[in-house]
Order: sequence, then C-alpha cells, then structure tokens
Amino acid sequence: MLRRLAIASTVAVVAVPLAVTVTGCGSGSGQLAVSISSPDPNSQHSGKQYDVKDEQSYAHYKPGDKAKFSVKVVNKGPGSVTGVTIHLVLPQGFKYRSTSSITETGATRTQPLDAEVNSDTPLFGLWTLDQPGAAGRGKNGEVDVEFIADVQGQPGPVPVRAFAAGDATAGQTDAAPYMIGVDAAAKLTAVVNVGPSTAVHGNTVTYQVRLNNQGTGNAKNVAVLITLPPVLTFTNSVTPFGGNGTRNKGVDPIKNTLEVYYDGFLLPPLSNAGPGFVVIVFKAAIVATAAPGTYPVDVSVTDDDGDTVSLQSTAPLKVT
Repeated sequence: MLRRLAIASTVAVVAVPLAVTVTGCGSGSGQLAVSISSPDPNSQHSGKQYDVKDEQSYAHYKPGDKAKFSVKVVNKGPGSVTGVTIHLVLPQGFKYRSTSSITETGATRTQPLDAEVNSDTPLFGLWTLDQPGAAGRGKNGEVDVEFIADVQGQPGPVPVRAFAAGDATAGQTDAAPYMIGVDAAAKLTAVVNVGPSTAVHGNTVTYQVRLNNQGTGNAKNVAVLITLPPVLTFTNSVTPFGGNGTRNKGVDPIKNTLEVYYDGFLLPPLSNAGPGFVVIVFKAAIVATAAPGTYPVDVSVTDDDGDTVSLQSTAPLKVT
C-alpha cells in the first residue's frame, strides 16, 4: 500500500485524506442532548421515582414556593458545537428568580448571556461545547444550569420545558417535558378600618376587619387576633358577619378585654366572583382615663395550613 501511494501523485493522494479528517471531527458536527429535572430536596415527593406517566411521582409545590430545576446540555459529538444557547419555557404563572449554579465540563462560555428576573422564558448562553474526549477520556462537552423559579398558577400537573440550540449542524434539540404538580393553596390578606377615626374618651368606636383568601385552595379554620391598645376594651360583635365564607363552632372574644379573637372561618378560593372573604365587625369603648394620642392596633391572621398575615400599627385611632 505504501509503495502504491509513493507512485501516485503526492498532491492528489495526501491532500484528500487530510480534508476528510478535518471534516469528520471538526467544529459544528456535534449533536446536543438536553434533559431537565428537579434536584430540590424541599419539594414534596411521594417517595416514588419520577415517572412522567405517574402524577403521584411528581415533585409538588404550592403557589408562593420557590422551585429549583436543573437543565443539562451534553454534546454527543462527533465534533464540537458552537454558539450554544439554553432556553427554558416555564409553566403559566411561573417566573425565573435566580441562578444557583452553572457547571461546565469541556465547554467554554464565549459570551455571557443570563436570564432576566421575572421572565417566563429564561435564556442562557453562549457556549462552545468541545467534541467528546477533549476534556478527558470518556468525558463529553457539558453545561449544567441550576436555577430557581417562583411558583404560581392553578392547581394541577404542569410541564417545565427546555431546549438547546447550536450552530446550523447541531440545530435545536428539545428535552422531554419535566412534569411537576402545583397544589391548591390559600393566600390570606387582611384589611382593618376604624370609625370614627377620631373620638374622645368615653366614646365607642367600630372596627371592621376584612379577611380575604386570594389563593387557589380553601383557607381552613381561619383565626384572627386583634390586639387593642390599653385605652380600648372590646364590648360586642356586630353580627351577622358579611362575606361568602362560612364558620363552624368558632370562638368569640371576651367582653372588656384587649385581645379580640375569632376563629373557625372557612374562606373559599379566588373565583370569577372575587376572593373568598369575611367581614368581622365589632365595637370597642375608649376608657374614661384615656390620654390624648394616636392608638393603632396589631392584627395576626392564621389558618390550619400555617399561612400567616401580620399587620403592625394599623387602623390608627386618634383620641382627643
């Protein structure tokens, strides 16, 4: 074989094999593989191994949670891939919050391109992923991005999607959708008013406390504690309370106390008609020895799922 090559034209025989070698292993002939998962140990798993066909195996989050995801892009070769970008498509209502880490093996970031906070389609780039083996025997060019997203949206299973794009040869590669579960959850808010807002000692004033559930699930056994200033004492509730909530065997305040406590409310979730709510109205008397000044109240709201709302120094009453 060597003798026959020597007799042939040097330019024709030697140059052609060199050109083939460069094309076969050169830049732009790599192929990308993309995957996405949730490495978050705080997500609520059933203990089962993730199975896209089994909703019980999904990681579960509630609106307001922060979920961690990991997207992996690997160059399967045979050549390198330039201009690689990583794209995420988050479920409706989800927003990108921050990047936890970016790990690179056999990859060079040629132009930093980071996702924008509050984006629902975060984008990362740009990398060149080397051909397999360039970073060491058995190692592929790889980029791993871990990021955190704010969870919102309606209850049910939702997909987190990812894809990567490189040069014209690599094209776009989609990851299999990673499914997670969004659980129903309450979201409590409170508003407190007093009327009249200016009064003299010996008078009686009326407090109105509106408790709202703007979440996707029922707020169960909602309780509220209104702490009055020492110049006021609770006298009586004004019933029936307004709203679309219900109450079951609730506790009522004790007359002539500073701590006004109610519980036992069930507030339905937000709907087209508005939030679930109850309006609590009660009266308080200004003691005869009250000194002139401005006196606000403190409010704390809780439910059975551990949701809390705290209002400090709200609904100021001016005593003259």
